Amino acid sequence: MRLVARLLTLGTLAMVSPTHAAEPAPAVQPGQLRSAGWWRDQAVHFADGITDADARGKAHYELVYVQGFAGDFEGARASIRSINNPQLCIYAHVFLAKQYEASGDDNACQTQLQEAGEITLLPGNTSFFDVIRRHLELGQPAQAISLAGRIPHEFHRNAAFQDIAATLAGQGKLEMARDIVKKHLPPSWEQSGWSVMANACADALRIDEAQKLAAKLTDTKLQDRAYDHLVKALVKAGRAAEAGSFADRISDATLQATARAQITANMAKKQNAQVLRSRVEKATTREEKLALYDLLFAELVAAGDVAAAEAAIESMVEIVKASPRPAQKSKFGVFDDAGLIAKAQANYLATAKLLAAKGDREGSLRRTARARKAIAELPDESGLLKLMLVPALVASEIDAGDFHGARTTLAQLKQGYGQSSAAADVAAGLIKSGDVKSGLEVAELITEPLGKDRAMGKVASALLRAGQLDEAKNLLRKIGDGPNEVGAFRIVGQTMVELGRETELHQWLGELTSKTACAYLCMGAADVLAKRQAGKARSSSNSRPARDLALPNRWTVSGVREHHDCL
Repeated sequence: MRLVARLLTLGTLAMVSPTHAAEPAPAVQPGQLRSAGWWRDQAVHFADGITDADARGKAHYELVYVQGFAGDFEGARASIRSINNPQLCIYAHVFLAKQYEASGDDNACQTQLQEAGEITLLPGNTSFFDVIRRHLELGQPAQAISLAGRIPHEFHRNAAFQDIAATLAGQGKLEMARDIVKKHLPPSWEQSGWSVMANACADALRIDEAQKLAAKLTDTKLQDRAYDHLVKALVKAGRAAEAGSFADRISDATLQATARAQITANMAKKQNAQVLRSRVEKATTREEKLALYDLLFAELVAAGDVAAAEAAIESMVEIVKASPRPAQKSKFGVFDDAGLIAKAQANYLATAKLLAAKGDREGSLRRTARARKAIAELPDESGLLKLMLVPALVASEIDAGDFHGARTTLAQLKQGYGQSSAAADVAAGLIKSGDVKSGLEVAELITEPLGKDRAMGKVASALLRAGQLDEAKNLLRKIGDGPNEVGAFRIVGQTMVELGRETELHQWLGELTSKTACAYLCMGAADVLAKRQAGKARSSSNSRPARDLALPNRWTVSGVREHHDCL
């Protein structure tokens, strides 16, 4: 297919008929099992019958991954032709390029990348990073540079060249990276260019190169961040002893204290409670004290010392109050002293578990209530912090069988992603405990579009595992097959095959009128059977690389997969 024709096709796909011939699904006799390939074919059959162009395109986007992991490249290419969303089309082409490269077909790999690159240049697209990075991974900087130079929007073009410079620096191609900064970035971008190069070198543990680049930075904030990045990289690599000199070079007092705290905590990991207490007394900044207290608290919990562990929690709170810091804002939310105190008080969940193990249920519930109060009262502006603490709270309540407390937690949360996600866990827990009615009542709190498919899928899966097939069908019937819900059908398809109920699944397909729902049910069935097949292949032969056989552990069925989130 010519590239120009491909671009024109993307603009008119909504009016084009499905690419696959939709033949009637063959009947399955009771007790008869089908292969992963059969379920993939059925998914294609139903996807082709979806009348809404957007829904059909999204289903075929998911199918590209199903077919590509199975080695059905012809089917994957056909599915790409039914995707009418340019950005999803780019992701699909890049994924298929990776599969071709893994199979040794370099020409087909290049064809897929070329098509993806052309689509990135359509107006409104910003997903060129994925294509550019793949070219660089394959050792093709010329192609990456050429594509970046053709990006029409100036900001996006500069961002692409900056990304190229960073990737090349991380690969050790510093001269080429420097040329990119000098030749392709305007003066106003030069400092950020050196900064991302320094960070990439740090991540690759090219420490000498990273520090030389950091030293070149004249922007104090960027230089501080570069040295902080060096510290993080060394600590992560278990080389904390080497990081002190870089922490010394950070000019911002708070950032320097935080960096030093990371070093201190890493080097103190294997020390006992007595030594940690001594180090806390000698620490001079709140950041170092809190980092050491985190380690001390873990030691005390491991020893089962509830009183000492809770004294450590109170000490953490007092340290924060005694040395207030201004709030910090980022794309992940507002992080302030109130958030830090709530994070410390969330540790009461650990002491609650200790008390429960000792038979003190009343004491355990009191500690859980303290943690709930601290977490629930955090404002939504806390962003990622609250989203991290809420699931931990709910999981603790469910593990303790405290469903009254879990429902109290849900009632204290504002409607939104946090409440919806937590409601799915509580509903599934109630159903597993045998209280199906209450579980379905809690499931009504799942209202947030983001993640609704996974949340409802979790509840429906719990119903199936509890033997409540009719209730699972009713739940899915209520939520429908819209873009935010249809992924639940895929999870249900996976569960039914895991439970050995393929015959019932096929009968269900005959009852459904939604081609979209049918397509995702079949994809779910194919997922599980393909993983089983891959597992058998791995155990029976060591001749094939694991990456050729591996299937993803978790699908994100709402569109773009995890590795595209950063874009």
